[in-house]
Amino acid sequence: MSKLFPKDIKYLKNKRKITKVTGLNYFSARAIEEAGIDIIEQGIACVGTIGLNIEISTYEGFRCVGKSSAEAVKAYKNALVLQGLGVVWIEIECMPYKVAKEITGRLKVPTIGIGSGSGCDGQFMHSEDMLGLHNNYYPKHCKKYLDFYWDSVKALTSFKKEVSESLFPGKDNSFEIGESEFEKFRKRTVKICGLS
Repeated sequence: MSKLFPKDIKYLKNKRKITKVTGLNYFSARAIEEAGIDIIEQGIACVGTIGLNIEISTYEGFRCVGKSSAEAVKAYKNALVLQGLGVVWIEIECMPYKVAKEITGRLKVPTIGIGSGSGCDGQFMHSEDMLGLHNNYYPKHCKKYLDFYWDSVKALTSFKKEVSESLFPGKDNSFEIGESEFEKFRKRTVKICGLS
């Protein structure tokens, strides 16, 4: 293990706090190697990621990673580094399904795919995409099982219209009181208010 400096110790303490909340930390092989310390040896559970990452999406845009053999080999080498570092599993994001399946078959740690086909050990999709919670771009690998965004817009528009036209709430959405009890209530409240 590398020598720990005060800034590294502060970093590790902060990572432990994050881990307590999220349970896991995501890293690329480069990020772990650049940290200069063996995070995993410090008892912090880590998940590795290959394929599309924040660096690629920020500087090159959202795209499939590993369409060339050179890029696919680089991703495989990164997966081996991550496995060697002791990650608990590896996320394979937006890679060709054949490449993801081949990498999965060669690793000892489980893989979770997002946009990388069914050959991974498990699958992941963001719930906001799956449930249609936004009106933004949906990547190719996403599947909307609901259209919650537009259904919500329609529901809220209908609610506003029915309230403004006094159609909601109706008797079906309201509670009843017996006539004799209502009359008693009126008489008692008139006395409370001092009205006759």
